[in-house]
Amino acid sequence: MQRKHSWRTVLRAFWQALRMTLRGQTYSPPPPVYPEVRVWVEQGQALIKTVFATADAHGLDEAARKQHILKLDGRPITMQTILAAVQHNFTREYLALLDSGLEHSWLTLAAFNMNDRYRLTQLMESLTEASIVQQTLNSLEAHLATIPRPQQKSSIDP
Repeated sequence: MQRKHSWRTVLRAFWQALRMTLRGQTYSPPPPVYPEVRVWVEQGQALIKTVFATADAHGLDEAARKQHILKLDGRPITMQTILAAVQHNFTREYLALLDSGLEHSWLTLAAFNMNDRYRLTQLMESLTEASIVQQTLNSLEAHLATIPRPQQKSSIDP
């Protein structure tokens, strides 16, 4: 969700950059927000890769995952779609939300996380013959359950 900048904002940024250049200053970006959540996201990315590799190794390749269909909330959804959605959230959505600076980005991230956990739980219950895959899915779901809450500064803190 990108915002279109007005010509005044662009001009102001240009002049600020020019002044800094003439003074010999360089721009140093602020430190990333929520570093504990970023570590959690990186660990989740590794876990979802492990889930895909384990599924491939135990007879649930992409074609088989597309054939494994669940009915969640009255709608059909494949195992491949569930895992791809979790992977997409870990690789694209979670970090974009953290970087957005939007007021309710943490709430949105928590809602995505809750949906992913629900789908993974239902998927684990549907896999009766693939206990190794269930174990890796369980590890991923347990990781999703331990999302760290970001440390917020109180308005009273100096």
